Formats: sequence, C-alpha cells, structure tokens
Amino acid sequence: HALGGIMDDARFESLFVDPDMQIDEDSEKYKQLESSMNKLEAKKQRMGRDS
Repeated sequence: HALGGIMDDARFESLFVDPDMQIDEDSEKYKQLESSMNKLEAKKQRMGRDS
C-alpha cells in the first residue's frame, strides 16, 4: 500500500506536519475546486440511477 510508504518516508514528512503545507479550506481556489467536485459527484450519482 503506497500511501503508507509516502507517510513513512522522511522526504515527505513536511507535507504532513508543516502547517504551511496544510490545505487552506478558506482559499478561493479550494472553494472553487470543492464546488466542482460536488457537481461532479452529483452527476455521477444521477448517471448511476439512470443505468
């Protein structure tokens, strides 16, 4: 399982512990992406019901 390898790899440690590397959920880019992802998920659900 690759994710465990990344999380245990010291080269990537700052991604998980450095506050500057955290996702800023208040940023405009995050809000736009979240909105797009929600629309995509809703479309997937609709398409699943249609088949």
